[in-house]
Amino acid sequence: MQERRSFYLLIAIMGVVALVTMFVTNMILYQVAFNEKEQSLVQTAQSQARLIEAMARYNRQTNRVDWETPVGERGPTSLLSKRAAADTISQLKDAHQHFPGFGETGEFVLAGIENENIVFLLRHRYDVSEEPDPIPLYSEYAEPTRRALLAQSGVMVGKDYRGVQVLAAYEPVDVLNFGIVAKVDMNEIRAPFIKGAIYTFFISMAMILFGSVLFRRITNPIINRIRESEHRYRSLVEEINEWVWAVNKEGVITYSSPYAKGLLGYDDQQVLGRKLIDLVDKQSKDNLPRGFQGHPTHIHAVNNIELLVNKSDGQSIVMELSAVPVFLQGRTFSGYRGVARDISERKQAEQLRNDYQHKLEQDVAERTAELHEINEELKNFTYIVSHDLRSPLVSIVGFSNEVKFDVESLLAELDIQSLSDITSERLESTIPESLGYINKAAEKMEGLITNILELSRLGQRSLELELVNSAEIVDKNIKALAYQLDKVELTIKELPELNTDELALEQIFGNLLGNAVKFLQPDRQGEISVWAERDQYCWHFFIKDNGRGIAEEDIEHIFEIFRRVGARNVAGEGMGLTYVQTLVRRLGGRIQCTSTLDKGATFSFSIPIISTESQRMI
Repeated sequence: MQERRSFYLLIAIMGVVALVTMFVTNMILYQVAFNEKEQSLVQTAQSQARLIEAMARYNRQTNRVDWETPVGERGPTSLLSKRAAADTISQLKDAHQHFPGFGETGEFVLAGIENENIVFLLRHRYDVSEEPDPIPLYSEYAEPTRRALLAQSGVMVGKDYRGVQVLAAYEPVDVLNFGIVAKVDMNEIRAPFIKGAIYTFFISMAMILFGSVLFRRITNPIINRIRESEHRYRSLVEEINEWVWAVNKEGVITYSSPYAKGLLGYDDQQVLGRKLIDLVDKQSKDNLPRGFQGHPTHIHAVNNIELLVNKSDGQSIVMELSAVPVFLQGRTFSGYRGVARDISERKQAEQLRNDYQHKLEQDVAERTAELHEINEELKNFTYIVSHDLRSPLVSIVGFSNEVKFDVESLLAELDIQSLSDITSERLESTIPESLGYINKAAEKMEGLITNILELSRLGQRSLELELVNSAEIVDKNIKALAYQLDKVELTIKELPELNTDELALEQIFGNLLGNAVKFLQPDRQGEISVWAERDQYCWHFFIKDNGRGIAEEDIEHIFEIFRRVGARNVAGEGMGLTYVQTLVRRLGGRIQCTSTLDKGATFSFSIPIISTESQRMI
């Protein structure tokens, strides 16, 4: 019965669609024909008006009539009409007698004004000699003619001199002060479309009837296949290794697949009619959405809800449940449909994995604490060693200076000429040169110790996080390098405010900008660019130059302590980038370098974004 109702509904829909399509098509065709008829009438009226004007001008020349119309003399009884228009009108009547006309109701009308009346001089329809009676100029009839006589041009739908609705094109005839109208009855325009609509209607009904029979024959096999598909779907639902179920809006189970017997130990009769929540252990009833408990205001789909469900033998299993709400006709909530599976073994495996993970985290925490302790000891050791190395170094420098002074005093007291050449050379050259080497080595040692102490202090200083304007820090460093940057093309893009340690950020930019300036090539225009980019977690700063660049094999060593790469003609101790890397790491970021030899280098470092503080571009 339901299938039959659906079939008749489809036939009705097909009929409505066909009728609407027929109506729209006829309306479009009618509008196209109407527009074409408008254009045809306009062209006809305009061509006839121009032709009449040409004839009148010719008659004026051949009859030598004064064509100037006196003031107040217009229309068919004026001097103009009586003396000059007669020949023209006579010629028009003769021409129209030999013209078959256009259509059944097509008509030309030529008229003038006489004493506030419209006087018809010529019409091409029915009988040429039969002229309509005059009509008052401002009556409800002959609206197209009145507009033509008032020197207007156009096309309209209105009443003609008979009071019949027509489509008319009107045009003034300037030389004779007449008006001409080309018109056709609206009934003639509409008649073929009304006739076509009637034919189309009966043809459409016949096609719908034929289509319904054909549709029935085609759909019967489809319906049979749908039934077979439903059977296969039911078999799949009943044989799948998951419990397929359905509940009504009160949460009562209305369908249960046979898998429930093996999963819970209940057969269909024991499950149907019970509320789903009654099978859930009280420990996890709160996990079940309230929509399952008859609360229509809490209706939504649920995915992978874990519930502890009681089996018929009293044992409990962990079940994962997913469901979607069902609505009748898309509006009225009728219940839920879903699936459930036993995940007890998976939960046991997850518990075992969590235990291992917890143990691993404990081990990592212990190792981290040990490394932190070792690191602190290493920092203290570095400080102590550096401090203890400085004391003997001071003695070495002091005694070397003392020896130098003694040698100089000895040279002043002795007679150099009396000494052997070897002794004089030792006193004047060898010993002072050796003392110079000792002093230079001591100075270098002093610098290394100072750098080690400074690096150690970097790791010990407490960071003070505050909102820092990185643009101001870059500007401060640029001002400090103003002399070196005098002829450098500098590009500074938008830089952010961020929460970090101001002193550390200033030292990072100072070292990187200083290196960029030091390693510019003197034989080309120097270029340095600074900009920042942001991702979800960090601000990334970039300092790019077009200087000497770094060889690919040296890039991995540039952050090593006391390591210098490339040209040696630039002053430095190989500590700057080590400082920068230490500071960036202390701020929680990373630093890296990309470079091409002789083309420049780009240093980039990241600073983590502290989400609790606002970050904005300035």
